[in-house]
Amino acid sequence: MKTDRLKFFLSIFLFLTTFLLVQLENQKREQKILGLETRLKADQEIITAWEQILDERPDYRDGWIRLTIAYYQTGNLDKAQETLKKAKELDPTNEIVLNLEKLLTR
Repeated sequence: MKTDRLKFFLSIFLFLTTFLLVQLENQKREQKILGLETRLKADQEIITAWEQILDERPDYRDGWIRLTIAYYQTGNLDKAQETLKKAKELDPTNEIVLNLEKLLTR
């Protein structure tokens, strides 16, 4: 009888411990997702800001470089290549432009 009770309480303890560990893992996952969503929103705000600046100053090479990097960081490689092309038109021998070009053609 004592062993049955002990087994029962041990089972409950293991179940609760497992449940709590799963809950903790889920919380960590949710925080990570929230962090990524926040980062993505911030990156999108950066992209929007650079697009607005470049609408007003299309000859701003460093702006095109920064926009290229922002697109690259968000995984939008087509847009990154498109904006890098504009930076290269403004300064075809710029070292940063050439390095970004190597990075994007891998």
